[in-house]
Amino acid sequence: MLENIAKQAFAFLTGDYGMRVVTANSNVVRFESPSVFVEIRFDYARSYELGVELGLNGVEDRHEPPFNLAEVLREKQAPEADYVAHLQMSSSVIDPDSMNKLALLLRHYARDLLEGSKASFARIASHRDSEVLEFDQARRLRAALAESDNAWNASDFAQVVLQLEPFASSLTPSQALRLRIAKDRS
Repeated sequence: MLENIAKQAFAFLTGDYGMRVVTANSNVVRFESPSVFVEIRFDYARSYELGVELGLNGVEDRHEPPFNLAEVLREKQAPEADYVAHLQMSSSVIDPDSMNKLALLLRHYARDLLEGSKASFARIASHRDSEVLEFDQARRLRAALAESDNAWNASDFAQVVLQLEPFASSLTPSQALRLRIAKDRS
């Protein structure tokens, strides 16, 4: 079923970008041009997730493609990014409207990528790296806040300072106040 629906919805890839279908089965449909590929994937056996990935052909660097469509949309600040990131069918049957929406979003937001713009792919890679760093910073902040709560409850104000000071610019006003109090008491 994926084969037929994906080929129909993404037919513009063959006409507009000279791509051809190189793989087509119930899990994946892959379109390729000499420089770019697009894969439409459907996990019909477990999660029912439906997604689109694209990338440059022949790139082995782990910081390069493939990129999923949600990453592309986030970099382009498209409001549909969250929809695409969480797209899941309710059964092993693919909703053609959802497939058509993915195709429309790819066509609208990824023109430069579909044309093989290395600068655009580099921009997406840079955005991905930034997101990873932001995620890591948030994870480390959560851990520091938990440790500082324990230290505060134990009146170990030096430990509160040690935990919170590296994140001073990211603290809420109440957390910054706690840091200031801990500095005064340590």
